[in-house]
Amino acid sequence: MRKFFENLELILTAAGLLVIFAVHWIFQQSEHPWALTAATAIAVGVLHGVIFWIVRTRQRRIRQRTLEDAERMLKDIVNNQLCVIIFAADMHKKDQMPFKTAHAHITSSVTAIHGMLDNLSEESLNLWKLKYKRGLPPEPSGSN
Repeated sequence: MRKFFENLELILTAAGLLVIFAVHWIFQQSEHPWALTAATAIAVGVLHGVIFWIVRTRQRRIRQRTLEDAERMLKDIVNNQLCVIIFAADMHKKDQMPFKTAHAHITSSVTAIHGMLDNLSEESLNLWKLKYKRGLPPEPSGSN
């Protein structure tokens, strides 16, 4: 099924051409076979346009939702790591944490942020969604 959707444009174009040629072949003995063929080609073209518009609109919506999810994920991860950095810096200021330990926490957090940005993918987004499945805010109701 995946191959079908990956090649949807080619499959629909081939099917449309088959329909056009079939109509011409079936009605070749009629009075105006080319007029019927032209009308069929126009109908196939309009149908293709509608189908492609629907598919592209759906792809845009999915892409937009994915970007919104990625933005939420990055905000969550970066904010968590920034809290660690602030905590480590505050503890060092209060002389409750030695400089080397605070520096290690800060470096670790910066490395985690850097690693997440370098490895951002659909898989990492899906793992994050699974991890925080119940903690995610509800999706806006008009985004289908």
